[in-house]
Amino acid sequence: QNTRATRKDTVSLFKLPSPNFVKTTSNDTMTMDPCIAYNGEGTEYREFSCVYPQLDPFYFSFEKKYDPVPVLLWMQANNWVPVAAVSIYAILCWRGKVWMKDHDR
Repeated sequence: QNTRATRKDTVSLFKLPSPNFVKTTSNDTMTMDPCIAYNGEGTEYREFSCVYPQLDPFYFSFEKKYDPVPVLLWMQANNWVPVAAVSIYAILCWRGKVWMKDHDR
């Protein structure tokens, strides 16, 4: 039985856009601001490469409006990975000296 709640469980799926998301132009028409984005937790942010268009050529398409929440949730659920990686590294450093002692160069 998995009782761990994910961050996605606490996010409202029907979040209304903030006033910054909709802009009113001089002729009273409403347009959507293309620089506003939401991450997986529902947090609103302004996309950096959209706010500063001169930096746009330095961004790949996958970097724009990147959502870090799925990776964060995976890292929280698999916190054994860095412990295993460091343990394997330490063992290989220790045993590597013994294994390579008689190795011809």
